[in-house]
Amino acid sequence: MSNSIRIEPLEPDELTFIQKRCVFESKAYMFGMNMFLLATVAIPFGVALAYYLKFERVDVMLKAFFYALCITTVLFSVISFFSYKRSLSDIKKDAKEKTKIIEASLITEKKFMQQNNSYHFYLNSDIKYTIEVNESDFQRFETGDEINIEYARYSREYFGYF
Repeated sequence: MSNSIRIEPLEPDELTFIQKRCVFESKAYMFGMNMFLLATVAIPFGVALAYYLKFERVDVMLKAFFYALCITTVLFSVISFFSYKRSLSDIKKDAKEKTKIIEASLITEKKFMQQNNSYHFYLNSDIKYTIEVNESDFQRFETGDEINIEYARYSREYFGYF
């Protein structure tokens, strides 16, 4: 069974949340890439120094430096691309398009978690398997009832239910 889905504009508080998340993820991405870029430069120098100390020849040291620099640069490029795609590109799309998905889902199971005193609904959604709800909604809704969940269109950042 397919859940009914509609696309709506983000509310101001949701847009603010996405924009703050985008800034946070951008800073984390840039910090990680700066650290990795330092390693991309430092590793070839370390390899070149090790080869120079072992062979005491400048030509071997330069070859080792060049090969290590090529390998770490390619590795840096691949990692930075996939890291950007994984953490930042979807959030930037959400901030740019300013839309969210509202999905009508059925409650398949209700559970009270004694470990942390929380209430959960299990849903038939492909995006959100379970959501935490308050006690009054836990008592009000039954298994088989339909609720709407809201999440960002690309990053699938969960906003809430109604």
